[in-house]
Amino acid sequence: MDTEYINMKKSLLIALLFTLGGIFAILSVSLAMAQTLGNFATLPAHQTGAAISPKPQTRTAASPDPQIPVTLPPVHVTNTPLPANQSANLQINGSHIVNSLGKQVFLKGVDISAEYLCAPASKFSLQQMQNAQTWNINAIKLTINPQFWLEGHNAQGCSSSHYQQAIATAISNARRLGLYVIAAAYEWSGSPQAGLKMATKLTNQFWQAFAPLYANDTGVLFETFNEPQNITPDQWLNGDTSQGYVGEQQLVDTIRQTGATNIILIDGPTWSGKIGLLLPQYAVKGSNVAYADHIWSNGSNRNPSNWAANWENAAATYPIVITEFGDNSPSCSYTSWLQQVMPVIAQNTDGMFAWAFNSDGAMCGRPDLIDKNGAVSAYGQPIYQFFKNSGSN
Repeated sequence: MDTEYINMKKSLLIALLFTLGGIFAILSVSLAMAQTLGNFATLPAHQTGAAISPKPQTRTAASPDPQIPVTLPPVHVTNTPLPANQSANLQINGSHIVNSLGKQVFLKGVDISAEYLCAPASKFSLQQMQNAQTWNINAIKLTINPQFWLEGHNAQGCSSSHYQQAIATAISNARRLGLYVIAAAYEWSGSPQAGLKMATKLTNQFWQAFAPLYANDTGVLFETFNEPQNITPDQWLNGDTSQGYVGEQQLVDTIRQTGATNIILIDGPTWSGKIGLLLPQYAVKGSNVAYADHIWSNGSNRNPSNWAANWENAAATYPIVITEFGDNSPSCSYTSWLQQVMPVIAQNTDGMFAWAFNSDGAMCGRPDLIDKNGAVSAYGQPIYQFFKNSGSN
């Protein structure tokens, strides 16, 4: 009896142990599953298989999405473009123009006339800029008509937007090739070679609209008013409300009020000549200001004996760029004069621009550097040779 009782207790104890073991095993499995499910719930969406909601993106024209590639048409450059650090961040340092590395930059270029034709697309093509670049230049100057830019020209069937696009294309093509650009305002009276004596509110309005467009590219320089003429120094500097003139100081202030810090070039009051006779008494106030002078074989700067007073001496104190030079004699007979003046300009100023990289068929008087096929004209030959044989930076 006692033996049976003991055996029965053993059997019950064994059964109880098995039962407790099973319960413990079930609890362990349940706990493990619960932990797994908890971890699963905190996984990133792409690991759980759940749908991924796209992250909201804010894009503006000024901050394009870097993941979207921008494809430009191919550019076939005929010679090596300027390094990036030389084609940006131009500024004035003392009496010179320098780049972002502090290296002096000599602007050597050609003028492209855009003041008389409201639809001058052929002058602004990439091919035309490439052709100009073969002259061993690093810059171009565009003479821009504020009336065309703001109002268009009905007689030529040209809208302001059409002209604005033509100018934008020209600047874009030049900058893509690493060329600096001078944008010069030329206000006219409605007929060729009849520019106004001094800027009016139209030129001031032009700079209010134009300057902000290139405020982020200091490889574009602003020439406030091309060839002021037959005005007094005070009218030139301060304007004259009785005549409707806007002075150079106001034009500079207008540009700076837009936020643009680009170099500003200011022409003298005698057909952009004799700037040295005004300085320092009539110097314009402001930063990054330089001066421009024009030298023509038939102009007031023709005589070499006047060069020192007219611009050479001033260039020792102020940055001066000769933004136009050329032979405008009726017969283009001043080749020897060109060969005399070009080295003096190169040695004493911060830049020189030959008139003009056009092919209008006007070989003398208003001379063209190239013919209608883009080849160097007879007038252009001495300038081409000088440019090709001189260094560039």
